[in-house]
Amino acid sequence: MPVELVSFESIRQLQSIEINWVTATELNNDFFELQKSTDGESFQSISRIDGMGTSNKMNRYFYLDRSPFLGIQYYRLKQVDFDGTYEYSEIISSYYEGPIALKIYPNPLKGNVLNIDFTSIQEEIVEARITSVSGTTTSNIHPREIGPGSWIIDILVQPGIYILTIRMGNTLFNERIIKQ
Repeated sequence: MPVELVSFESIRQLQSIEINWVTATELNNDFFELQKSTDGESFQSISRIDGMGTSNKMNRYFYLDRSPFLGIQYYRLKQVDFDGTYEYSEIISSYYEGPIALKIYPNPLKGNVLNIDFTSIQEEIVEARITSVSGTTTSNIHPREIGPGSWIIDILVQPGIYILTIRMGNTLFNERIIKQ
C-alpha cells in the first residue's frame, strides 16, 4: 500500500463527529476521499483531503462531520495516488444519538467546585482532565456523580484560563473554564 495508515478513528462531539487519521509514510499520495454510509455497504463521498505526496514522517488528518445521521454511520477512506490507482481503508463506525446538551457552571469559577449537567447521554464520565491554555496538562481530575446526568468536579488550580476535557465513551467534550 502506498500509504501506511497508523490510525483511523471517529470521536463523537456535542453536535458532530470528528474523523482523524494518521499516516506513517506516504508514497505518491494525491488525496484522500472520506466516504460515509448508513449501512456500511453503499458509501458517498463527503470530503476530499489533499495528501502529502511522498513523505516519510507522520502526518495527521482531520475532518469534522457536521451533519451526522441519527444512529450508526460508517466511514472509510479512499486513498488515491497521482496515477489514479486507489485503495480503501478499513471501515469504522460511530453512533450519533442527536445533539447533546452540556451545561458547565459556574463559569467563571470563583471557588473549587464545578457542576456539569448532561442531557441525552447514557454513559458515565470515563476521564476528565484540565489543561492550561498553553497546552500543559495540569491534572487528571475525578468527577463525582451526584444524580442522573449531574456531576461535580473539584478544580484545584491557580487562577487562569483552562480547557476542561471530558471523555464519555467515544465522545469528547472540551470547554473553556476561567478560574478566578
